[in-house]
Amino acid sequence: MIWIVAASYALMTGLLIATWRYRKFLAGAPATAPSYTPKAAVFVPVPSMAEAEVDALEVLFEQDYPDYEVLFGVVTRRDAAYGRLITLCERHRGRARVVPSGPSTKCSDKIQNLLACYDACHHGTEVLVLMDADLSPDPTLLRRLVQPLVEPRVGAVTAHRWLAASERSLAGTLASMANAAGLVSVWLSARACGGVIAIRRDYFEGLDVPAAWSRAASEDIPLCSLLADRGLRIEHADSGLVLSRQLHDWSSYWNHIVSQLVMARVYAPTLWWQILCFYLCTVPTGVYGLTRAIARIGGSELSAVDVAAMLLPVVFVVQGWILIDGAQHLFARRGEAVAAIPCSWMPAYVLAMAIGVLQLLASAATSSVVVDGVRYRLDAHDRAAVVRMPLSAARGPSAFAEASRERARGARPS
Repeated sequence: MIWIVAASYALMTGLLIATWRYRKFLAGAPATAPSYTPKAAVFVPVPSMAEAEVDALEVLFEQDYPDYEVLFGVVTRRDAAYGRLITLCERHRGRARVVPSGPSTKCSDKIQNLLACYDACHHGTEVLVLMDADLSPDPTLLRRLVQPLVEPRVGAVTAHRWLAASERSLAGTLASMANAAGLVSVWLSARACGGVIAIRRDYFEGLDVPAAWSRAASEDIPLCSLLADRGLRIEHADSGLVLSRQLHDWSSYWNHIVSQLVMARVYAPTLWWQILCFYLCTVPTGVYGLTRAIARIGGSELSAVDVAAMLLPVVFVVQGWILIDGAQHLFARRGEAVAAIPCSWMPAYVLAMAIGVLQLLASAATSSVVVDGVRYRLDAHDRAAVVRMPLSAARGPSAFAEASRERARGARPS
């Protein structure tokens, strides 16, 4: 057992160092007044948005950027939000359009929306920005995303989604913690996050991204593979965290993480195996520490290895607090309102990690994911094939997806 405990602490020491480096990255002052500001197009897929949620998209037109347009991708004109999106675009005439994509038969609805936006954007557009509809970007985000693209070896620039529910709940807090836990590894591996990606149009076309997306359920992982094959870097925007308005209950929290892990297992198996190996080393140590703590209550003596195993959850909590507190300081500095996670809630970080083990196991047992209320089965042999399935045809909780589907019911084509 001593070797497993030692390996666990070696991994946690590396994680603590990486987390501190990531916190310093977040605390760094962003570049001011960048000179590289080419015409940009922001693609916002809204395949299952409720009408009442459209008003929150007004924030997209507050960017401190000289020349950009916003294209909203919908499935059809019968989508629930279509009419209100048209009204929003009329308020910003010349800067926004709604682009119906038609239902997809091979790729996800989100990717179908993105491809339709690409086909519709002006030929003079030099930079394409992909942004999820649930995000609330600060006014400087577009500048910070575009500026690094001036370097020829930078293929894409990304920012990280930060889940921050407006009302604190245990399920929402655990979802925020689970989301935060993955940020350090994504930052270290220089991977793009699907919520926010900026890429030059000539690279988008030269890499033939539309072909790679044509049978995919995830836009970020295939793009990462294409960029890696060409030797192009993925940069992270300065102070690159973006608030998400997405709310999670227990079912949606479970489904969100499991779906992300399934996509990683199918499209990026190396990343999935790295996560598995981390858990295989640290979880037995935590379980052993728990058993020794129970034994100590019964009067048993503890060795130094026993004490070390018992203290490992404390190390997890410290790592989580370094990360979460750093993010909350960033949002406070930018003047963005966030439902803060107090220090007293940090022991729940260990619970989020424990649930993460179950979610990882669940991701190994299925090849289906739920995205925007639609269930897809990913073909592991092709690593890009997508098969649409009825939502009831696969197992696993998906309350958030069900709610999105219910809001859009009656507006989608049959």
